[in-house]
Amino acid sequence: MLANRLPEILFWNPWLEAYFKWVKSLRDFEPSFKHGYLQHPSEVPLYAKRKKSRQKDTTSQEQTALNTGLCFRTTDSFAADTTIEITLFLNGSALNAEARVAWVEKDGDSHWVGVNFTNSESSYTMRMAEQICQIEHYRQDVLATQGRRLSQEQAAAEWVERYAARFPATI
Repeated sequence: MLANRLPEILFWNPWLEAYFKWVKSLRDFEPSFKHGYLQHPSEVPLYAKRKKSRQKDTTSQEQTALNTGLCFRTTDSFAADTTIEITLFLNGSALNAEARVAWVEKDGDSHWVGVNFTNSESSYTMRMAEQICQIEHYRQDVLATQGRRLSQEQAAAEWVERYAARFPATI
């Protein structure tokens, strides 16, 4: 029975084991979603803080109804419907966007926070920034799983070819 010998075959053939690890890394790399929200990669720091004064929330009804947005893990606790400011530092520049907390889910000592952006400009800016974050995540993943060192340009070209078509049109 081949099924009974599978662990023995995998142990005996390290190339097969390496191949399965590589295939799994390709499958696992795809942009991840939680409750329909794009997961921000943990390798790229994201900072969130409560806004002191709540401005008019123009979060798109379509965005909210479709459960689209961004989610991230944090040790801070935010309540649903709280307005927050998100900051990402990319290539020496700070990108800021205002968002509304749509949901919060406790996960051990931290929380998953799902947000909808309060205007189309913030949504577009963060979508572009998240593509850069996903490319950097891809670059680090390729180094860890395949041992290949990619420049940012090489990683971007590979990521666009493999994953850009599946990246959400809006977040």
